[in-house]
Amino acid sequence: MKLSLKYFINKNIVNLLVIYIVIILSLFYYLKQIQPTIVNFFFAPHKLDYQIAFTEENLLTLMDRSKEEQPKKDIVSLLKNKLENLREFDVEAQSLLDYNSVYVQNHKYKFKIRSVNEFDLGLAYETNYTLSIDGIRTQPTKPLVTHKYILIDVGNVLLLTKVSPDFKIKPNQMHIGVFLPLKHILVEDLQKILGQRYKLDNLFIYEFDTLTNFSSYELPDILFLIILLSIVLFLGIKIICYIINYKNHPTYKQLYKFYGAPSENEININLELNDMENINIVKNTYITKHFKIKKGLCKTQISRIC
Repeated sequence: MKLSLKYFINKNIVNLLVIYIVIILSLFYYLKQIQPTIVNFFFAPHKLDYQIAFTEENLLTLMDRSKEEQPKKDIVSLLKNKLENLREFDVEAQSLLDYNSVYVQNHKYKFKIRSVNEFDLGLAYETNYTLSIDGIRTQPTKPLVTHKYILIDVGNVLLLTKVSPDFKIKPNQMHIGVFLPLKHILVEDLQKILGQRYKLDNLFIYEFDTLTNFSSYELPDILFLIILLSIVLFLGIKIICYIINYKNHPTYKQLYKFYGAPSENEININLELNDMENINIVKNTYITKHFKIKKGLCKTQISRIC
């Protein structure tokens, strides 16, 4: 084995290449893990495939709890008759929604839905806010209506849709949101509103939430992806520069701080490294007459012995 400065630099480059390959593999693994985030952050909203989503097992029938069955009514007539008895319901503020609970279709979870008909149920929810100042909790604020639910007919299937309190009903509107599992309290409230002796067919078991923002989940993923891509790009450019000319490597650039031209110092280092009788090797450190060379993972430390 012929020792030289270039030998140590090539070892550093090989080690750097191994690290680079590991980072690349990690990047591909991470891309696979956050594929839904990428698909929905950059390419949403998506068109929902009704045939996949609205299967029989995903549809719910709400009906009077009594054993008396009533023939199916037209949903428009049923809701119009109930509008006079609608009321508001109070509900406590919910914690952050579970990112993994959304309905996913081919890595897509942000969808656009166009309604055929829409019905305002008057199903609104209020929230009490409590502030904490220096550890002291203030009195709860006056209940504030934060959202309401409307019923959307998308063609033989009904969606309970979460919208803002001031949302206006209009037919054939486009809605953008995510599907989250129906909450028990919401189903119970809907049953109360509809009253007795009713039957509501083909209700999707997921509510369509147009207000939920998943940025708290998505932004960290995208930010980390940008950081990882930046590291890959930076290292890739550096490695190419080192392979093209080993003198671009930080190991070689240390020669500029020594007396004399770097090329002359390289020649002197190579001559002393080839004089095996005057080299003292201690682990990864090579001590010659005038130089101390400590082999590192990605950079070899070179110092001059006076």
